[in-house]
Amino acid sequence: MVHIVIGTKAQFIKMYPVIKQLEERNIEFNFINLGQHSDTIRSLCREFGFSPSLQRSFSPGSDISSLAGGIVWMGKMAAKSFNKSWLRRHIFRGKKGICLIHGDTASTLLGLLMGKLAGIRVVHIEAGLRSYNMWEPFPEEIVRLLAMKFADLLFAPSLWAYDNLCRMGYKRKAVLFSGNTSFDVFKLDLNDAVLPEGISSPFALVSIHRMENIFSRRRLRIVVEVVKMAEKRFKVVFVQHPPTARALCRFNMQEELEVLPNLTMFSLLAHRDFLGLLRHCELVITDGGSVQEEAYYLGRPCLLMRKATERTEGIGENVFISYMDSKRVEEFLKTYRSFERGMIKGASPAQEIVDFLIRERLVNG
Repeated sequence: MVHIVIGTKAQFIKMYPVIKQLEERNIEFNFINLGQHSDTIRSLCREFGFSPSLQRSFSPGSDISSLAGGIVWMGKMAAKSFNKSWLRRHIFRGKKGICLIHGDTASTLLGLLMGKLAGIRVVHIEAGLRSYNMWEPFPEEIVRLLAMKFADLLFAPSLWAYDNLCRMGYKRKAVLFSGNTSFDVFKLDLNDAVLPEGISSPFALVSIHRMENIFSRRRLRIVVEVVKMAEKRFKVVFVQHPPTARALCRFNMQEELEVLPNLTMFSLLAHRDFLGLLRHCELVITDGGSVQEEAYYLGRPCLLMRKATERTEGIGENVFISYMDSKRVEEFLKTYRSFERGMIKGASPAQEIVDFLIRERLVNG
């Protein structure tokens, strides 16, 4: 059996094409939802029309959106995992097979721990991404290092990621694929991606959610100033994740944004709706790796509000790293049209992954 462990919105979105491939080929799988983004994943299941017949959930009932809540949840989940008998019987349904984990979140670590304790081979999807900076992003860089060290197979989404794995001494368990599974979702949702009602082009799109930005008053202040700079030139659509909105309120910055005449704020949107905004925007200002990837697929100018990134998609092409420097931001806003590119075309990484699992007899296809 293929055991698929996810916990966050991004993990569900990027693993859904793999799930879809398994469903289409009648390959048995076990969907394990750790509940890190419980509410959001329920909404995504409805959005994608996905009703898994085999599901095990640790759902706490709502999204975990605070650092303290995340630490408590992580501790409880880890403690449960050390009951090996319960883990094998209840979570992995008494079946071996392989355990697919994804990315670089707390759920990635928990999935790794569960799979290893249950004696199941663990496959890390989206392996080999590195920022080579333990604090940018934190704690994702540490999670990646642990996942790559202890997983049995490492699926690299690019030659750069594969080369990273080889340099780290993991060549024997590294496998190169043509791209990231986010490209499959991008193609799946693009035809239905339309602008939300009331929004018209041209506009700049803003999406900020990373912990190092929203839990730091100094860095969140930089983000707010960047939004103000953009609002003087364009209409701005700011899609706020719940933790972002709370941080802006906590640091008394939300009111500054609310009075800006050219700014429209949305709470978290469905993936297709967000992709509609991204497809029609003039430029995007973000700190999200998934948004960086999707901007690259679309060729939209992208200002990355980070000091370091683990992803190479679009760097030196449509993506410009701010390094949290106002002069670089100003430079990008003045010259953003020079970062426009054409839309990317390519194969299906999810299909390649399932083809590999069948070819290597890791699943029955």
